[in-house]
Amino acid sequence: MKKCILLALLIIPAFGDEPKPFRLVTNSGRVYEKTLIQSSGPLGVSIQHSSGTANLYWADLPQWIREKHGFNPEKEEEFRISNAEAQAKAREAMANAAEQRKVQSAEQAKIRSLVREKQRNAVSAGFEVLQIIEGGVLAFPYSISYARNENTPWKNNRKTESWTRIQEKPVAIVMQTTGVTRGSRFKKTVYPEGMYSYHSTNGTPMSVLKYYTSAYMAAEVAMRPLETTEAPKLAVEALPLRPEDDKAAPIAVGMVYYKSKVKARKDDLFVLENGAIIEVRGFASVLSDEGDDAVLIKDGPLWKIWVEGSSLLSGDLINEPELRYDGTAENHHITDVLGNGSILKTMDDKIFKVDNFDRVQTSIWIGYFDAVVLDNNELIHADQSEEIIEVEFLQ
Repeated sequence: MKKCILLALLIIPAFGDEPKPFRLVTNSGRVYEKTLIQSSGPLGVSIQHSSGTANLYWADLPQWIREKHGFNPEKEEEFRISNAEAQAKAREAMANAAEQRKVQSAEQAKIRSLVREKQRNAVSAGFEVLQIIEGGVLAFPYSISYARNENTPWKNNRKTESWTRIQEKPVAIVMQTTGVTRGSRFKKTVYPEGMYSYHSTNGTPMSVLKYYTSAYMAAEVAMRPLETTEAPKLAVEALPLRPEDDKAAPIAVGMVYYKSKVKARKDDLFVLENGAIIEVRGFASVLSDEGDDAVLIKDGPLWKIWVEGSSLLSGDLINEPELRYDGTAENHHITDVLGNGSILKTMDDKIFKVDNFDRVQTSIWIGYFDAVVLDNNELIHADQSEEIIEVEFLQ
């Protein structure tokens, strides 16, 4: 019994020492009811009151609270100075980051502009390797055409491929050379940037056009400072013309298109009213009739055809169109379809506005698909274009 009474006497004072809520009136006149001080720091205290919580500066607190909770003017001043320096450094860092983003944005805009320029000047051709060099090859450019024997029935008539050397001077192509040997041939679209210099075996300085297999790589190289390096000495000798090679042919630059209609079709062979005949690769599951609209697209040595109600099909040209091309075309990759199909945005930030009538079709499109744009006012979805879409180039 005596032990219980003693324990109670020891506990009662502890409850008496707990902080009690009080009414706080600050030096600025604000009133807080049922106030409890939660913590203190260099600049002031944190309180809990009947309406929530608050942080109060030492300067706004009564003297008795300052004395009780450890107000130190020197520590307050040190903290203010340190905090001001930290904020100044933070503002400087933010300003530097903003300036860096501005510079990067300008560089990206310049690169996008250069990429479009390189794409406009792209060269699609066949190439024959003259010599493997560091980081690529020296190669002769060729144009490629296809033909069939007119006197052989279509069923048994296999097309022949003809390579025509464009010029006797090689070009340099930056590319992977795994599996590439002297005299080997390949077809590729390349993008120009700069010159490649070397010395022949007799010491004669030579300089040829330099190409890259990526428009972005060519644009990035164009952005770099000009570097001067010693030209390598190469054992360059001319490759003899093969029997099937002609002497000269114009190089195909960029893309062009021909508008026509289907005159006849048998399996994967399309005959157009403008005289063109193209054999698509693989059987084309397209329901086409005589008179259907068609667009023939020439991308260097490569040919594609769009027929009303179909996707874009690659093929081999059997007979060239008799008429001149109707305009120029560009390959694009659409990344975003916005505004219920009213806006199409490309990977290189070009924006096209879709005609009101065609938005019924584009509203169901999903981004990330390839497309061909004709003269910046018509667009063909590479995978599901039943009709040509009318667009307006905005930027």
